[in-house]
Amino acid sequence: MPALRTPTLTLAGVPVRLHASLLLVVGLVAVTVVDRFALRFAAAMAAGLSVLVGVLLVSSVLVHELAHALEARHRGGTIGGIRLFALGGVTELGDHGRTPRSELAVAAVGPWASLVVASACGLGAATAEQWLGGDVGAAVGLVLGLTGWLNLGLVAFNLLPAAPLDGGRILHAVLWRASGDPGFASRSTGRLGQALAAVLVVLGVASAVVRPASGLVAVWSAVLGVVLWRAAAAEARRT
Repeated sequence: MPALRTPTLTLAGVPVRLHASLLLVVGLVAVTVVDRFALRFAAAMAAGLSVLVGVLLVSSVLVHELAHALEARHRGGTIGGIRLFALGGVTELGDHGRTPRSELAVAAVGPWASLVVASACGLGAATAEQWLGGDVGAAVGLVLGLTGWLNLGLVAFNLLPAAPLDGGRILHAVLWRASGDPGFASRSTGRLGQALAAVLVVLGVASAVVRPASGLVAVWSAVLGVVLWRAAAAEARRT
């Protein structure tokens, strides 16, 4: 990934760059969830609330990546920055005294942060209507509930044991610790990442053929698969 040069903002001393392609994520999420709001609210309100869910998902990804960055900095590492774009987030990390233990900690804190966000959203969704009442409570509850579920999905996907996902980093740390050979760990998680990438590409193509109306999702899946393949192949070559 290219290095960050002109960050859009800085959070906790970490430069963050937001790519314009994030608008596609917000739009895709909005289109996906708008029907849930349309059951109770007028069209304009439903559209606005669905866009809000998309914005909150992007914010959740930022929290996830910021957790990685802060944990690495806590361990003495240098932080190049965070880049958010349509296919997810990238935290550029320097050397943080790389050991199996430190790698495990830095990798695991991202999903943990997403799980905390999901739990907070779930709690808010369960109590919003009781505390706020009426349409306001219903709107807040539904927004938080959907954001919570999306964060759980983010956790589940990121914990898949394949590079370059967090689950792949966690598995890498475990294999490195067990074998004493970081190269073996990299080759193993890299090949698993390539397998996952191939599945995503096949699913994307199959979805486009079977359900042409799902074209945007299909393209997103296929492109994500290609990006993951390249990253996984680089991981497999790492020693």
